[in-house]
Amino acid sequence: MDAVKAAHRPSWEQHMRELDELGYTVVPEVLPRSLTARVRAAMDAVLLPPQPDGSRVSKVHPIPGSIMAELAAAPSLLSMAGAFYRCDPLELRLGEQVMIRSDPPPTADHPAARPGAMGWHTDFIFPPGSYEATPRRTYFQFFLHMNTVQPGCAAFMIVPGSHKATLAVAKDLTTREERAAVRANLGESLGLDLDKNGIEVSLSLSLSLSLSLSLSL
Repeated sequence: MDAVKAAHRPSWEQHMRELDELGYTVVPEVLPRSLTARVRAAMDAVLLPPQPDGSRVSKVHPIPGSIMAELAAAPSLLSMAGAFYRCDPLELRLGEQVMIRSDPPPTADHPAARPGAMGWHTDFIFPPGSYEATPRRTYFQFFLHMNTVQPGCAAFMIVPGSHKATLAVAKDLTTREERAAVRANLGESLGLDLDKNGIEVSLSLSLSLSLSLSLSL
């Protein structure tokens, strides 16, 4: 336990401020290159490329090997999660892990690749008390980019600061039906032009991490 806590203990204050203000932050080289190389190899082994007609085949659990457990237990990720939640990282629980193969740049062979959001969503609407609690009673997402992600090629998209609008609306929601109504029409419910204010976080860094609290694609 002490080894996990002591390993990779950088200062996360600036990233936590960015998360609170913008709803996302980008951390370069958060994982060892040896680990990301093995993750890419695991993805190539289990994720099929697009079919000739453009369709894709999904691979569901179980993912063979121990690579997903290694990612979940990465000391840098545990350290950052503990800073965000303001708690002992060893008390955290993982919600979900997903591997995604990004599309190549638009070409004659792959004309469907294009920049811009195909639709906006928020996974869950938490009340302000859950976000402000210590430890926090919300969840957040790591988007781990294992190689360069160019515009229009499955880059992460977000509306900076939209988590604040969501929290402001959530304080008056009392039922599941009310939350569902907000999620069904996010732009109008939050008073935001999502397409106008959304940005694409395409990364030229080979290793990076974005943490999202805002609306994501």
